[in-house]
Amino acid sequence: MENNGSVITGSVNIDMGPCTLHATVRTRTNLSVPHLFSSCLFSRQVRELEDRNAGKEFGGFWEDIFAHATASVLLTVAALESYVNELFADRDANFPSLRTDILVKLWNAYETKRLLDKADLALLIREVGPLDRGTSPTQDIDLLVGLRNALIHFKPEWFDEQPEHARLSSQLSGRFAPSSFFQKGEPIFPRGWASHGCTAWAIRSAIEFITSFERQAGLPKRLEQFEGRFLYE
Repeated sequence: MENNGSVITGSVNIDMGPCTLHATVRTRTNLSVPHLFSSCLFSRQVRELEDRNAGKEFGGFWEDIFAHATASVLLTVAALESYVNELFADRDANFPSLRTDILVKLWNAYETKRLLDKADLALLIREVGPLDRGTSPTQDIDLLVGLRNALIHFKPEWFDEQPEHARLSSQLSGRFAPSSFFQKGEPIFPRGWASHGCTAWAIRSAIEFITSFERQAGLPKRLEQFEGRFLYE
């Protein structure tokens, strides 16, 4: 049973002879769904800040927009990372065809690999085809992780010489509406991406990816019970 981030399992043994009762309850915290809820909160705050300051010249309010947009992007990727890790934490239920010792060794080899590589491993064990890296939503997730990495490991570049920033800006172009508080010549990265258009795209892509992945893998729909609660607009 899962309720938000908590997983609860239990067992009861009853001896019909002399009265004996043995009960075991185990609890565990999952963070994929709480991370998504948090990301939605920050996304809504970005929208509110944009609406409140619509039509104004660029000013200090953008610092708040940037902070909330950054939090939303980081938490969305964190939710995806947590989701994949949770798949392997529940390995007995999700991968019953493979021996536990083999699963443990595979996970030890893959645990530090990229998000999409770990998802492909899960699909391989489920004996279905790999992710289609060239189409959405997988392609969107790859770009989202790229944006997260560029923010976490930020490397400044001069505006007239931006090889890496220009590459990422080009890849993100057309995925969402960039910030309206900059002139049209402003590249999407490192500042133009910070918009409600981006945070909504990130969360929507994450939900679509998880849904598509579970359909392909033949796994239960984890997010279905929370339908209507991912409010990011």
